[in-house]
Amino acid sequence: MSQAMYTSASGMANAQIAINVVSNNIANMNTVAFKESHVNFSDVFYNTLSSGAPSSQTNGGVNPKEVGYGTQVASISQKFTTGTFSSTGRSTDMMIQGNGFFTVLSPANEMLYTKAGNFEVDTQGYLVMPNGYRVMGTDTIFGNAASKTPIKIPQMIHSEVTANENTGTKDLSTLNGISGITKGTFGMTITYTDAGLEKTADVTVTLDGTEKNLEEIAAKIKDQIPADIQDDVTTGITDGMFQIGYSGDVKGITFTSGTSNFLSETQLATAEADENGVFSSKVLDWKAEITQSVNDQIDLKAASQSFYENGTVEVTYSNGDKLTVEQREGTNELQFKYTTKAGITLRGSEVTVSEDVATTGNLQLQLAHFMNPDGLSQYGNNLYGLGTNNGYALYGVADSNLFGSIKSGGLEASNVDLTKQFSDMIIAQRAIEANSRVFNTANQVMQSLVYLGQ
Repeated sequence: MSQAMYTSASGMANAQIAINVVSNNIANMNTVAFKESHVNFSDVFYNTLSSGAPSSQTNGGVNPKEVGYGTQVASISQKFTTGTFSSTGRSTDMMIQGNGFFTVLSPANEMLYTKAGNFEVDTQGYLVMPNGYRVMGTDTIFGNAASKTPIKIPQMIHSEVTANENTGTKDLSTLNGISGITKGTFGMTITYTDAGLEKTADVTVTLDGTEKNLEEIAAKIKDQIPADIQDDVTTGITDGMFQIGYSGDVKGITFTSGTSNFLSETQLATAEADENGVFSSKVLDWKAEITQSVNDQIDLKAASQSFYENGTVEVTYSNGDKLTVEQREGTNELQFKYTTKAGITLRGSEVTVSEDVATTGNLQLQLAHFMNPDGLSQYGNNLYGLGTNNGYALYGVADSNLFGSIKSGGLEASNVDLTKQFSDMIIAQRAIEANSRVFNTANQVMQSLVYLGQ
């Protein structure tokens, strides 16, 4: 039988594969975050009719005579460019702008990957795909191992915000109740008795901006008190409040504002002494303890959740308090961040969250990056699994290192280019038609040969 028939048959068969790929692309033009595929062809092998020969002093070179045996599919590759953003208004709908895949865990405990961010929160607070697969979070910024901690929204919490016992030694720039202490002066007028006579002492305290914490300011105030009444004036920090007290020969203290904002920021300027002669500032620092819900009537219910560009989840509760996570400064780890309805922000060691409520990984989306995403295996349902040629995987958070950013409130559309698909379809159609003509010609030749024998 003529080799031309087999060669043209391979051309028709592989052009049909190209049409199959085009049809799948067009069928998925409205599939969330679908990535179009493209077929690449290569020739097969050649029958050498005669070998070539090099040139010599008496004769020129001769090229080989070779006849090809058809075509084959060299590769079917995907185009991983980002599709356009399609707004939905749902906070749990997300797209990745740039590199990265969302990570999800199958019921068989297999880590899978997806570009499709059409997620929802189930009745237990888990962020899930439409098929129920849970979306994974992470408690580290960057690494080469996948986390299997799911994203889970704490649906109800018990929150207690109290004064921080470490207020005195805490860095002034990180105190929650003040915007910052400026350098300058402030004054105190101390009224006291000495040998039965009433006297006053005007004290000026100067802050030069080198003070690191409230204990240093307390010591500087104490140093300015006249020596004969120094033991009768106390300075210190109790239950998150800066306090100045008097007793013994001291009968009263009044404050005078100066060029420093210390008195106004702490509200000592308007404070009144209690029955023990102690002036207390407002609470300058807090701590929060968040535990599992114990009473539906007094505890906080999750009202909404927001997803930020770096993939962190911020949960807003019924009273306006907010719980999220952030990177711990100078580390690869995350810490909790709690903001009260009054705008007081607590972070790190100031926030204690029971593991029954959440871990940091529950509130930080995990993304995956592959050196060769074409090497992933396609599982359907917008999912990919590890293949033999996807290269090593890196895991981390969005908007950092190798990863793109998260855009919430909408979905990524498919990147199918209809113009190209129709062009590819016509080219494949013409390839089938042309190869069928060759096949028909070879068939007619064979038929003619058969007739020669009659």
